[in-house]
Amino acid sequence: PVLSPVPAELESQRPPAISTPVSEDTGGEGQAYRELCGWAARVLSDRAALWLQIEPGPCAQAAADAELAISLQPDYAQAFVNRGTCHCRIGLTVAARADFSRAIEMDGSNARAYNNRGALFLTEARHADALADFEQAIRLDPHCEV
Repeated sequence: PVLSPVPAELESQRPPAISTPVSEDTGGEGQAYRELCGWAARVLSDRAALWLQIEPGPCAQAAADAELAISLQPDYAQAFVNRGTCHCRIGLTVAARADFSRAIEMDGSNARAYNNRGALFLTEARHADALADFEQAIRLDPHCEV
């Protein structure tokens, strides 16, 4: 099934990105806020991954969800993987590589980040780098599709 794009009247209701980080000294409210942001980032990142599965082409909705997830939780690796995949689809290979590499820096056990960066290296004829990333993806997740 193909989902319709988000109607313009609903797009204007999208919550704004969080621009003010919560400091460590805000007490219980700050902790609850951070937990809520983390939960929302995971939900948005999961929805971005779903959009990547069903949305052809440049994946505008997935990119928007990934961006919002990163703004809510800048250390959530999977959101960077999803945004990197969007960048790949529209030909922004430098940005995609940066996103996959950032995801790997944050979570060295993310097989999907290694797999996607390996696929990108392959398109750039960087065969040794691609092979290393594919091997690492398989070590991390033997069921990972490469």
